[in-house]
Formats: sequence, C-alpha cells, structure tokens
Amino acid sequence: MSIRTNLKVYLCLLFVLLSPFIAWAQEKPEIRTSVEFSGVVHNGKMNDMVISFANNADQELNVVAIQGAFVNHDDFNQVVRKLTAYKVNKRVSAGDIVEIPFKFYADFSPNELGLVVSVDFTDKMKTPFNEIVHSAVVTLVTTESIFDLQILSVYVLLLGAAVGIGYMVKNTYFKPAQKKRTVPQVVVPVKEAEKKIDQSWIPEHHFKASPKQSPKTSPKLKKRRA
Repeated sequence: MSIRTNLKVYLCLLFVLLSPFIAWAQEKPEIRTSVEFSGVVHNGKMNDMVISFANNADQELNVVAIQGAFVNHDDFNQVVRKLTAYKVNKRVSAGDIVEIPFKFYADFSPNELGLVVSVDFTDKMKTPFNEIVHSAVVTLVTTESIFDLQILSVYVLLLGAAVGIGYMVKNTYFKPAQKKRTVPQVVVPVKEAEKKIDQSWIPEHHFKASPKQSPKTSPKLKKRRA
C-alpha cells in the first residue's frame, strides 16, 4: 500500500471521528419566536409587527437585525419587493424573553401577497444564523383618508351651498323692519318773524283800531302821530 493511499485512509478516519464535534459546532441554538400581526397590510402607511423572542439556549445571543420581503403568494421564492432592514443589535441572555417592534411600509394596489420576515442572530462565537418568524399570505388594503382631495372638495361645495341657502332664507323670511326717518321741523321764533316784516308800505288807515278790536295802537302809528 502506497503512502498516498495510507494518507487518504487516515483522513477518512479523522473525518469520521470529528464529525460529531463538527455537527455540534454547526447546530443552531435553541430559540422560540412568535409574532403579533393582524395579517392585514395597510397601503400608504406604516404597519406594526411585534416579534417575541425567547432564548432557550445555554448561551447569550445577539439579535442583529430584522429583514423581510413581499413575495408572490403562489411562489414564495419569487421576491416582489424587499423591506427596509431594521438594525437591532440587542443582546439577550440565556432564558430571557424580549419583544422587538418591527415597522414596515407598503405601497401596493389592493391585493394578496406573501410576507416573509426573518431575524438575524449571532451566537457567542459570533457565528451568524437566521430564523424565519413570519411566512404567510397577507391582504393589502387601501384606507380612505378623510383628507382626500376629492372628498375635501365635495365638503367645500356642500358647505358653500348650505351657506348660500341660509343667506337666501334669511333675506326672504327674516327681513328686518325698516325704520322711518323723521325730519325735524324748523320752528321760527315769533320775535324773529316780527323783526323781518317791513311795515313801511302799509297805509296808515290800516293801523286804525276797529271798534271790535283792542284799543291798542300800533307802535308804528304812535310814532307817526308823534
């Protein structure tokens, strides 16, 4: 038997002896995950998902990041759009349970898509491993906004029509009574009127008192007689 043949035999025996240790080193730590999610994704807004992680391993683990993607609901291997990865970098001691919130944005037409979310970990040896926490079909819906421009324009038109009708009703049935303006009469004092009368052209006999009249003589006549 040649030296090369002996070397191959020794290498095979060594691999067989070390295979249990290699398998142990590559074994993924025991963890348990759960997700709180409604299964409905709202378009045009942030959606919330809460991931619970229980470290059942006998070592400290590090939650590195959360990532995900929308996929074809008939073929989960066909990625439609990837989600923005969320960096966590949170250490979890053995036996601890933590909750990690995960927010993601969607902008699709109402439809059904698959949603796959996974968490990246590292163990105490900095060895990375991945755990899928959500893999299911979700429903994408579009929520009507109260501030939609078309709806807002309709509200403005209805408000304008209501104001116009109210103004017409007020002017038709609730007209205010018009107040009559009274013009004050100018009263001329008697003394002032007497001063303005010119009696120089009146004949003297008109100033003679008649039998039925008062015997008082006009001041003008007294002056002439004097």
